[in-house]
Amino acid sequence: MDFTINCKYGDPSDRLEVKRDYDGDIRLYMPTTAVYVDDAEARDFARQLLALAGDGAESAAIKVGDRVEITKYRSDDRAHVGRFGTVTEIDTDHIPYLVHVDGYGGVWAMEVRKVAPAPEPSTFGGRASVLEEARRIAGPGASAADVLAYAKFLSE
Repeated sequence: MDFTINCKYGDPSDRLEVKRDYDGDIRLYMPTTAVYVDDAEARDFARQLLALAGDGAESAAIKVGDRVEITKYRSDDRAHVGRFGTVTEIDTDHIPYLVHVDGYGGVWAMEVRKVAPAPEPSTFGGRASVLEEARRIAGPGASAADVLAYAKFLSE
């Protein structure tokens, strides 16, 4: 596996290359003195490097269908941070993850983390319906704290 990351400023000679050489060592080669990349490219590059080194990090990579928590919505907006949903699409730009947020709909997020699949609603008994009602009352832009406050109020 070879991987190259190019500088975001466009000079094709500004790049960092990573590959295994003929005797199995990982070779990092940078013909220039600096390579500038955005956050998404750096994360992808790090995943590729970890996969090349064989530490199993490739299994932690986010993929379509994964259950996730949004950890960064936009650089200047925390509206959906802390919400859970399912990745429905992955793009290559700086906002790569389309997440179908539980009880809301699709939002594009900058960063997400993989979480365990949601338990079946039946495991919560009547609490699942209280939580769903709290989400409905709180509205689509409500934070997790607001939804939990409504759920507490409804359960009293």
